[in-house]
Amino acid sequence: MKKALAAVCALGLALSAPAFAGEGDKTKMVEDHLKKMDTNGDGMVSMEEHRAAADKMFMEADTNGDKMISKEEMIAYKAKEKAKAGH
Repeated sequence: MKKALAAVCALGLALSAPAFAGEGDKTKMVEDHLKKMDTNGDGMVSMEEHRAAADKMFMEADTNGDKMISKEEMIAYKAKEKAKAGH
């Protein structure tokens, strides 16, 4: 259940990022995100690759290590990701 929740959170983060970008940036953001998840370089993201990326994102957001993400942790994570993207 927790892995499913992590996957849903990661997918939500991945899909929400383009919503905050300009129309011209959306394709590049999606391509960059998929490239990061495509660890074997085959141009596609397998379920295993997606799960690994979701787990990594969840663990980065879960700053207190309690295996749950609070509203505050999610806000902080989104701000960190936005800063990394240069927005």
